[in-house]
Amino acid sequence: MTPVKVGRLVTSTPRPRRLPRSVSSRRSSWEITPTQARRARINPNLLGQLKQIPITRQVPTGTCEISGGGGLFNNPHDFDVSGTAWYRTVPGSPGFYEWFQFAYKLDGFGVGTGDHSNASIRMHQAGTPKFENVSPNDRRLGMWYYVTPTSPVYTRTTSSVNLESTGTFDRSRRDDPNCTARTGRL
Repeated sequence: MTPVKVGRLVTSTPRPRRLPRSVSSRRSSWEITPTQARRARINPNLLGQLKQIPITRQVPTGTCEISGGGGLFNNPHDFDVSGTAWYRTVPGSPGFYEWFQFAYKLDGFGVGTGDHSNASIRMHQAGTPKFENVSPNDRRLGMWYYVTPTSPVYTRTTSSVNLESTGTFDRSRRDDPNCTARTGRL
């Protein structure tokens, strides 16, 4: 409030709060903690709109391994990627699944391993991309990361769904090996 004349006040409307550029309305997913991930699988109301408790299922965990090195200038490494996802039937629409949580883990060891490893998750329905998430370059080895889509991801129960989790492992001053874990068709 700013006094204009004695006894008279002028008010201005507050400006809307703007989110920093790093937080965008176009963001397709966010990471959650392991505790939040467990709660979301047990109580779907924590994620949003559903009032009925649908049947929750987990995709079999896909894994892959990559190893190499051992030469004079190429130190040995042994890395693996694991990936899985959770889905549920849609109440009132039995022909659809809602995918509400994805998880991945980079693990292994290597001499000269850096701290800029990353991962990406891709889901396809009958060859058509349905969901993608690319992590920042700060993934730690041996730790599960959980990703929740910001908007629902639906697939038909009759279509084939493929889930891929790709990990790129940072090695200081060396090539960065990568590996893709596939869950196969559902």
